Amino acid sequence: MQISNANLQFAYENFQTRLQEVKNYVVFVKKLADISSPVVSEERYIEKYIDDELNSSFNLNSLFPIQRRVVDPLQQRTETDNFNWINVLTVEPQSTRTPTRSDFACHKIDRELQKTLRASTYLLLYNLMESTMSESINAIHETIRDENRNLLELSEKLHKVILQSFSKGLTNEKVSEFSRDNADIRDRIFDLGYDKKKLFSGNIDCGVIDEYCKKYDIRISPYKIDSQPLLWNPDKIEDIRKKRNSLAHGSESFAQCGQNMPIDSIDDNLQSVEAVLMGVFNGLNNFLTRQKYLRAP
Repeated sequence: MQISNANLQFAYENFQTRLQEVKNYVVFVKKLADISSPVVSEERYIEKYIDDELNSSFNLNSLFPIQRRVVDPLQQRTETDNFNWINVLTVEPQSTRTPTRSDFACHKIDRELQKTLRASTYLLLYNLMESTMSESINAIHETIRDENRNLLELSEKLHKVILQSFSKGLTNEKVSEFSRDNADIRDRIFDLGYDKKKLFSGNIDCGVIDEYCKKYDIRISPYKIDSQPLLWNPDKIEDIRKKRNSLAHGSESFAQCGQNMPIDSIDDNLQSVEAVLMGVFNGLNNFLTRQKYLRAP
């Protein structure tokens, strides 16, 4: 996506970084679930991987490969055979010394833990939506500040958004403060009552995204790759919100959630989240490029 607005580009780059992190995690969880995979990591493979990592630019946040217990395919697998091992770095993250072989250890990942890892994708996907929507909407406000726009230059809808935020921030305490200091409230018109961290609070779904875009007069437009639009399923987005809230509020355990979660549904959820956010960026890119945040002459 070609983006000319610096503030939106910043939000988009952060989105792409977070999206890749989620994709890496999804690949990791799917590998753990693939007990029939013929690609079984032997000890020499793990050793080579460790050597490669130690000889390259080391990233403490990278995901390490899965080491599976080697089982003869002609033997019947028992429940105890169907487990995975993960190679993890045991050195403290704040340590400045170079990791050695002894810093790596194998830890068993049983089925119960796999359920928790699956369910955690709901949190990652929801957080991706909320953080991205907050930063993308904030790009409009940052652009207005960067261009030193005054309130009278803004479009009718954005004018209303600014005044509504200001009215919420104009508490009795603030009124007393401004009166005491003989302050010019025009200096605070754009920031009083506005906080990008409080735009959304556990309620993101397609309905809320549509509502916010209409408030600013942004038209969500599916992003196309090779003439094929990226489409999303609103039901998937709503399900992510509900599951995230159930997990966050403790009304459903991670094990329960993960147990009822088909592994293939993770890809479907990820695809819908990526598609709807790309649609938002596509609409915002057009909105900012055409300066639709300004009042028509």
